[in-house]
Amino acid sequence: MEELREIAKAHYQAASPQVQGLAYQFYQSMDTDRDGWVNLSEFLTFMRQEGYSHMHNPYFFDELDRDGNGTLDFVEVMTLFYIIKSGRPFCGRCSKFIPGMFFSCVECFMNSQTSYHLCRDCYRSAKCNHTHNGRAQFLDNYTLLQVRRDPALARPAPPATGFNSNNVSPYVQNNWKIALNALEVALTIGNIAGTAAACTIM
Repeated sequence: MEELREIAKAHYQAASPQVQGLAYQFYQSMDTDRDGWVNLSEFLTFMRQEGYSHMHNPYFFDELDRDGNGTLDFVEVMTLFYIIKSGRPFCGRCSKFIPGMFFSCVECFMNSQTSYHLCRDCYRSAKCNHTHNGRAQFLDNYTLLQVRRDPALARPAPPATGFNSNNVSPYVQNNWKIALNALEVALTIGNIAGTAAACTIM
């Protein structure tokens, strides 16, 4: 969460004075009792009224409350604003907020109407039951961003050039090619989930 706080502060500091003023007005609007802080009740009321049901819980408030004093200060509210505007996800399995790296279902990501994300722990556990016609393909957020930027990354790579294979036995070369081809095919079309419907990056 600390990294998100630093990003929110950087955005605020880089903003024009007018935008900074609007940010402070937003903070004051959440502070309905005008005591200079946003308490849990004010936070929950705002989340409910604005329709952020997945953020409408004390656990998420505690995540935002960096100093643990039971209230949110200006920077903590700006962090909330950044989280909302940047679309930071909650885990589809454990429902916890994901402050760092996450894994996204590729099928859901390509459909702008839905999204499904997993935190590292839930992805590692391979116990999620999220598939599309028996198929599940998850990519981490950095890889997904790169694939959106350059779809060629999702296609099999051309054979490597400039590699001197004279010192490598044909048997080893063949095993490399088979393994590399299998990996590239898996990344291109996704892995057909078995009866366990395991979530996978491949």
